[in-house]
Amino acid sequence: MMKKNCTLRWIFLELFGVIFLSVLICWAVYKDVSKVESFQTDVQAFPAKDNLLFAFDTVEDNGTDVSLQGWACMEGSTIGYFDCAIVLKKADADTYYRIPTTMVERKDVTAAFGSDEVNYDHAGFFARAEKRKIPAGEYEIYIEYNAYTNPVLYSTDQTITL
Repeated sequence: MMKKNCTLRWIFLELFGVIFLSVLICWAVYKDVSKVESFQTDVQAFPAKDNLLFAFDTVEDNGTDVSLQGWACMEGSTIGYFDCAIVLKKADADTYYRIPTTMVERKDVTAAFGSDEVNYDHAGFFARAEKRKIPAGEYEIYIEYNAYTNPVLYSTDQTITL
């Protein structure tokens, strides 16, 4: 009987350890995804959309967080590696807030805009930030597109009020 209790105790401790580590990892990922970096710039070109195709599927404000989900890709360029960020520029200031994104697979973008030679499956993104990290106000929304190039800010001609 003693051996059975000892075995059950070890199983419980191992299970607790796995659950604790899982929660810790999820929390770390959550904190990294919601990271907001503020920056200022003297002069930086903000080109029009050029050949950047993009769309926002959702822009949500749930009171404590703001999230944006959509896709972005350079027209005619297959996306193997993709990195972008959402950048908010306060309408009446020179302060920018960079919100990192996580990649979301979007086969529907390839179906709608791709071809046999061009694949946009990795064009999707999801961005989320805690509103307390960004001062209240109206912001212009930019996409900082990094795929294969130096980061460039592209205007979306859209705004959001936080």
